[in-house]
Amino acid sequence: MSGADPVEITPVLHESADPLQQLEQQIQTADSDVKTQVQGLLKLIARQMAAAEQLWQTYLDNPSASDDRFTVVMWIGAERSRALHRIHLDLRDQARELTTASGVAFRDTVGIAAMVDIVEAYDQLQAGETGPQRAEQAIATIAARRQRIEALLISL
Repeated sequence: MSGADPVEITPVLHESADPLQQLEQQIQTADSDVKTQVQGLLKLIARQMAAAEQLWQTYLDNPSASDDRFTVVMWIGAERSRALHRIHLDLRDQARELTTASGVAFRDTVGIAAMVDIVEAYDQLQAGETGPQRAEQAIATIAARRQRIEALLISL
């Protein structure tokens, strides 16, 4: 097909692809402005995750005495749940900015990549699970994600 314009091929990210790993590879060849913007966004995401950890911890510091609640929201309360949701919404926006800045998909039309998100309080508890158990699990999950982002920041 002589004379045809070349077709630009955009790589398709598969669900199994790790966006943080892709970001680390991509940022190595990025210009300094992009690198600075990505670092700023990652720092902001890490701070938001630390704030979410603290919200979960405030619940653990003063847990509810009732054990007949079946959703996490009922255990930790509406105020903390709304605060966690606000952080989630902020992270969703930051993931969109990170995607735009880096070209790596952290946000799509369906949602946000888990590694840059927090654990919210809207899930139903599993049989026999308590609010404090879920809070400990949420803190551990968010801390692991935050620590991975902080390690990436050090490597950049």
